[in-house]
Amino acid sequence: MPVLGKRGRKRPVAAACVALTAAAVLLWAGCASTPPAPAANAEGIKTVLVLPFVDMAELYGLDEGVRSPISGQAFETGPVEEGACLYMTQQMFTFLEEKTGFTPIPFEDAEGVLEEVMSAHNSIILSRQMVCEVGRRMGVDGVAAGHVYRFRNRVGKAFSVDTPASVAFDVHLLQVSQQKILWSGRYDETQKALSENLFDFSKFVKRGGAWVTAEKLAAGGLDKALETFPKQ
Repeated sequence: MPVLGKRGRKRPVAAACVALTAAAVLLWAGCASTPPAPAANAEGIKTVLVLPFVDMAELYGLDEGVRSPISGQAFETGPVEEGACLYMTQQMFTFLEEKTGFTPIPFEDAEGVLEEVMSAHNSIILSRQMVCEVGRRMGVDGVAAGHVYRFRNRVGKAFSVDTPASVAFDVHLLQVSQQKILWSGRYDETQKALSENLFDFSKFVKRGGAWVTAEKLAAGGLDKALETFPKQ
């Protein structure tokens, strides 16, 4: 996978106390995120293997521009909290189980196959073709595969932080038989203060004017990305 180059952007965020009626209040800034792709026809997809999200910062280092091995879209890596990939994998599995008509298959069922495919291709990360090969060997119709590029928790409290939460991930649904992407979603956001972005007041109200945790930021981002996920 090509590495786009080190960018090394770091900017401290001053601590701030905020109130709902104050002019200097907190806001979610989603300018780095893109709308989820329209859902494709998922006819014939019944079983979906949920692969574990991959920590891209662990593989490629911090503050690096890297491309998704599935979609080719670019992200900047950053710190990834311990347990973040498991959290995202569990969130994706729960969504499939509770909000779609698909039957999700846990990644634990495919651990041996994953090791075999990666060893055979001498690769540290699964390409689109390799993801579909795992799905074919498992006998499933589709595979959900995602990557975590940043999952940095806030440093501070709900109304006063030194560093805000920052999250970046992508997730894809692939059709095994045709080795194609049926759906993709991505999220890339660092929470900002209202003084830095005045155009998304609704998110500030929804979150109670607080600096949120990385888990809450990621959960909201995943919910948004999954709005167009195909359902049976």
